[in-house]
Amino acid sequence: MSNKSFKFSVLAFSILSLGIAIFQYFYNRSLWHDEVSIALNIIHKNSFELLKPLDYGQVAPILYLEFTNFFTSIFPQVEYGLRIFPLICFGCSIFLFFKIASYFFENKYIKLSALAMFCLMPFFIYYASEVKQYMSDLLVALLIIYAVIYHQSNRLVLLAVGLFSIALSNVSVIMLCSAGLYLTMQNDVANILIELKKYKLVFVSWSVFFAIYYLLFIHNHPSQQKMQEYWKGSFITTNVFSSKFWAFLYSNLHNIFSYMLTFGKAWYVAFGLFIIGCIGLITKRKKKLLFLVLFPVLLHLLLSSFKLYPFGGRLILYQLPLFILGIIYGIQFIFSLLKLNEKKEILQTVVPFFIALFFGFQLFRNLPLKHEEIKESINFINENFKDNEQVYIYYGAVNAYNFYNQIGIVKFNTKPLIGSCYRGNEQMYIQDILQKENSTIWVLFSHPHQGEDLKILKLLDSKCTILKQFVTEKSSAYLLQTKQ
Repeated sequence: MSNKSFKFSVLAFSILSLGIAIFQYFYNRSLWHDEVSIALNIIHKNSFELLKPLDYGQVAPILYLEFTNFFTSIFPQVEYGLRIFPLICFGCSIFLFFKIASYFFENKYIKLSALAMFCLMPFFIYYASEVKQYMSDLLVALLIIYAVIYHQSNRLVLLAVGLFSIALSNVSVIMLCSAGLYLTMQNDVANILIELKKYKLVFVSWSVFFAIYYLLFIHNHPSQQKMQEYWKGSFITTNVFSSKFWAFLYSNLHNIFSYMLTFGKAWYVAFGLFIIGCIGLITKRKKKLLFLVLFPVLLHLLLSSFKLYPFGGRLILYQLPLFILGIIYGIQFIFSLLKLNEKKEILQTVVPFFIALFFGFQLFRNLPLKHEEIKESINFINENFKDNEQVYIYYGAVNAYNFYNQIGIVKFNTKPLIGSCYRGNEQMYIQDILQKENSTIWVLFSHPHQGEDLKILKLLDSKCTILKQFVTEKSSAYLLQTKQ
């Protein structure tokens, strides 16, 4: 492959990925429960108020909140303002990942394979327009790795990257610890001490700034207990002989390779390639690169065992590039064992093409990506609402309803009945909905808890007639007429 063809391919993948992310951004899917909970804070608070603990039990890095607040203030359409910063983070992440992949891999086809997997990963495209801090976590992780690879001799750059990252992402401490150890990794103790002295000002500045940030914004946070309860299934036990320990690891490996990396039933193949990649890094004596891939994951697991930071789901989004690098290095190692050099282009061209086809197919068949489309349900009520009708808001939909009511999406002019939470006692929902006899009432569902919407509808079946209904992704609206 010529340099011109290679550069064109890199540009094509990058533009395609950004184009898809921008399409998803302008599709402007509904904000779901967690998003509106933080969005309500951002649109109601000024920059100073965002420095204080957030309402609705939300927690987010200060710099992420300030950036999002700034963009919301300058965009006429609030949803686009809320989503532009994650999109910017994704665009920057594409560039950083390619630079990191170029450092890891020599073979142009392998570099393209890594870029294709990153650019067409549905998980990244979705979170590129999610009103949460997970895309900025990804940016910070890649920025720190990029800095220690390409600017390890520039202490001013390392200092600035570290301070910026601490204020922007809660995972920065994991990546900065990894970066610090990477910078000082040497073969003998004497050289380690020299490196420690060399980066002393950088490490001390990172530590002091994190300590100040921790005391101001994290220590004794009022939402800490709530967050620990919410994420209680994401803390690993310290007993390695416990079945729960191994079940936790298996569950997360399956989640990472099958769901997050979208390998589906072939996840064990991806996991096998990742293991081969780690073996290849050991065989090729690239211990520092192996360290960059594995240590952040192991450190996060350690923090999870002390219940300091949950391990699982979207909280480990920032680690996906590490697994991608490991998988692709596994492919490169197999190439080296089979003695496939760049002269055998026909065989090697298959790899980036197959990867692009595999992930592109999964991505395009699901576009636009959706989560909880409450706006569609609200619009259905808007179009069919009559003045004598009531509206009941299921408790899981309350925050989203409030947000869309405040930005002018809700058009029906009535004071709704706000539902309460009665988990495990669906009959109480029925009493709330049917407060008035012989009435016509709309019921708006979103963010249903374990199929509660279906259970409620089943109980209502004997008491009401469904006149109109609308069902979409994790949201629905029903017009009910109580039976005589």
